[in-house]
Amino acid sequence: MTLEDETSFLNLIIWPNICRKYSFLIKMVSFIGTTGILQIQHEVVHLIVKQFWEPKLTIPSIQSRNFH
Repeated sequence: MTLEDETSFLNLIIWPNICRKYSFLIKMVSFIGTTGILQIQHEVVHLIVKQFWEPKLTIPSIQSRNFH
């Protein structure tokens, strides 16, 4: 799996037991978080995944300003 943002991308290494454990989350969410161990070898960066999670976004309540 590859994660990407506006600056670059990151390859994820997902072992079969982690894939089975989080398969529903991996397949169903469009926005996913992951925790793991960063591995850097010969200028190649990978994240060895330990767990996946779904970020909870909160939208602040802002009252509108009415200009008359």
